[in-house]
Amino acid sequence: MKKFFVTMLLMATTMTMMAVPAKKGVWKTLKLQDGTEVKAQLVGDEHGHFWVAEDGKAYAAQGNTKIYKQIEKNTVIERAKVRRAKVNAKRVQKRTFGHPTTILGKKKAIMLLVNFQDKSFKAANNKALYERIANEEGFSEGKFKGSMADYFKAQSRGKFELDFDIVGPLTVSHEAAYYGGNDSDGNDAHPGEMVCEAVEMAKEQITDWSIYDWDGDGYVDQVYVVYAGKGEADSDIEDTIWPHAYDLSSSNYYGDGSGPVKVGNNLYVNSYACGPELDGETGNIGGIGTMCHEYSHCLGYPDFYDTDYSGGQGMGSWDLMDQGSYNGDGYQPAGYTSYERWFAGWEEPIELKADDVEVSKMKSLQNGGEFYIIYNDKNANEYYLLENRQLDGWDAGLLGGGLVILHCDYKASVWEQNGPNDDPNHQRMTVVPADGKYQTFTYMGTKYFDDEGIATDPFPQGSRNFFNKNFKTSDKVAKNAAQFFTKTSNGTNWMSGSVESITQNTDGTISFKYVAGTTTGNDDNGGGTQGGGDKPVVEGALFYESFDDCDGKGGNDDLWSGLIAASEFASDNDGWEANKASAANQCAKFGTSKVAGSATTPGFTLNGTTKMTFKAGAWDSTLDVTTLYLTVEGGSVEPASVEMQRGEFNDYTVTVTGTGSVKVTFEVKATGKQKGRFFLDEVLVKDTTPTGIETINTYKTTTNRIYTLDGRFVGTDPDLLPHGLYIINGKKIVK
Repeated sequence: MKKFFVTMLLMATTMTMMAVPAKKGVWKTLKLQDGTEVKAQLVGDEHGHFWVAEDGKAYAAQGNTKIYKQIEKNTVIERAKVRRAKVNAKRVQKRTFGHPTTILGKKKAIMLLVNFQDKSFKAANNKALYERIANEEGFSEGKFKGSMADYFKAQSRGKFELDFDIVGPLTVSHEAAYYGGNDSDGNDAHPGEMVCEAVEMAKEQITDWSIYDWDGDGYVDQVYVVYAGKGEADSDIEDTIWPHAYDLSSSNYYGDGSGPVKVGNNLYVNSYACGPELDGETGNIGGIGTMCHEYSHCLGYPDFYDTDYSGGQGMGSWDLMDQGSYNGDGYQPAGYTSYERWFAGWEEPIELKADDVEVSKMKSLQNGGEFYIIYNDKNANEYYLLENRQLDGWDAGLLGGGLVILHCDYKASVWEQNGPNDDPNHQRMTVVPADGKYQTFTYMGTKYFDDEGIATDPFPQGSRNFFNKNFKTSDKVAKNAAQFFTKTSNGTNWMSGSVESITQNTDGTISFKYVAGTTTGNDDNGGGTQGGGDKPVVEGALFYESFDDCDGKGGNDDLWSGLIAASEFASDNDGWEANKASAANQCAKFGTSKVAGSATTPGFTLNGTTKMTFKAGAWDSTLDVTTLYLTVEGGSVEPASVEMQRGEFNDYTVTVTGTGSVKVTFEVKATGKQKGRFFLDEVLVKDTTPTGIETINTYKTTTNRIYTLDGRFVGTDPDLLPHGLYIINGKKIVK
């Protein structure tokens, strides 16, 4: 996903420039020097951006002309990195990045409306309207779902309130292109000068600027500028300003503007953020997503998207500091994550550690819910956060709901550089996908993480109602999200505990069990595995093969060709009959470059018709056959073949019929120069015969006696108790 870059810590005297990520799919037809035209997409960030065509070639405008020439994109990228490094070197840091702080109380803020000589606000988009957009409780005109004040009050649960003073419109001295026109690297020319001019004019209307200095350090904590017209990040207009947050001292360092503006005795404006009046696509008044994103940098949050567009997943639409600023077309941005609430000092996570715990009726974050943390016991800066996200409140624009598991690997220097998710092989703030994969698609030569994949990130997803060492992934990025980067005390990259029986309740709450210590394994519909390498057990299974003892490479680690799958085959069940079997990564591979693969299960007993599920994928070579045939000794199967994909796992379900002992064979048929290598995993045959027994909720026991952890009896009705950890019939219950 190609994304972009603009501000970070607006509580500092100098800072990294950061921005909202570009909205997906900004395309433009470029006229080239030779008169030909090419369709290209905008990529890059505030330090350097350009256009990329379907064939991967990069283009930039020649000076202020509308004619484009081909450029070496890596050169622009490297120069952008150098510029970022110079800005970071100048920073004077006031807040520890990534660690919890405290942002509480009522704060005054200031917003300046700015016209250009050739571009003004639409008549309807006046000061009175912006006062409502910024401050009005429950503001709902047009597509708006609330004001900026509503947003921050809701995320902090009333602990942090913003009240904006609106000034303007103020008309600066030049046309829009003077401030927003790009240099050869795509950098805006004079946005700092625009801010300096606007602040100087605002001094005539605001006499006491000290109310905007939250910590008394002599600097206004942030000025937010809304400039007339569209912005560059979500439109094809290159001579307008890219929305960003920055500081005037750094702008001055690069020859833009006069530096911090004095607004009182020993009081200056240095930090600022800015965004456009209009939506880049529709031309309607823009929502509050960009405003909330940029203003959140004032609170110390970095960008959680891939700021150097190197192919990382980031946080997607789950987070305001990524694509979530565009949820609901920007009028209903994503609510704060558990990390952001914790960081601000508004909420504390409940630690899951040494004791087994049952969590019941966990509310969504937008509905007052708590959240949980599981630390890496060898690295306190690495942890999982468990939060309930539903399509409610400010999260109504999300693509899916359920238990979202965040993986954070905090490192101060990376946060300071505003790059938590710049390394696609080491994403430091991302979501563990419940389906085990990050789905992608390619459009016009650009790889995107698709919306369908984001929608299936929350737990549970089908039988994936657990998270532990037996959780399998289908690509390398997802694997890195699911496992700790630092090995834990158990000698692996997996946490020692297990999150099981994850349930999405009909009322939007989440329930789950946390089993401490030794991982108990896959909790498929209430079942589990017995630790220590014993045969996995799945409730209701007639036959189950996990291949978890296969310790080679390939398949689940997103390796599908090359020197992989060379380890000795291992299985949970004795009696497999196979042609050229070997161990891949917690899955099996059958066949070689010379011999087509086949695999036959041990015998198991059927009594009629049932379903069989499995995962399969073909070796990633155009010579490898993708049709996988199935036969049943002692019965039948429908369909009798499935089409695999090369280089990825897919889930398949077939109907198996038989009476007595049966065996299932998986086989690839190769002829001539064709090859028949395939990977197989998670073969499960379940008894689908109705038992006539209903599942009963046994949360309330016959004794109903409830105790605190220190042994105090506190009653028999959990609904009358405050949130906390209690003991009921010997089990720890979180209310």
